[in-house]
Amino acid sequence: MISIFNTDVIGTIVNFHGLVHQVATIAVSVVFYLSCLILMRLMISKAGLRYFSFYCGLTCLVGFVVLLKLGFSYHQNEYMGLMERIIAGFNLLWIVLVGPQVIRLSRSLQYRTINTLH
Repeated sequence: MISIFNTDVIGTIVNFHGLVHQVATIAVSVVFYLSCLILMRLMISKAGLRYFSFYCGLTCLVGFVVLLKLGFSYHQNEYMGLMERIIAGFNLLWIVLVGPQVIRLSRSLQYRTINTLH
């Protein structure tokens, strides 16, 4: 997302590219963190996925805090680059650790759904 749209330089006039970057990043991030909440709820009841559920919650919490900080202090935050990298780091680690477990979770949910239909 960061490399698709040019960003505004901190403290300068807002341009269209920077606005598209900001809106797209916020939209994608909100959807990602809401999915973390949903997955946290689904994983917490599974014994083998409980720790992944906690990481989903941690990722969601850190993401929303950083997004709020970025959203309310846009162009006035001298640590914006660091905060964006913190979000990217948590998200990438989530993809590596929890992403494969989502496949395992979906298989168990499909199996449960198929068995309840019969």
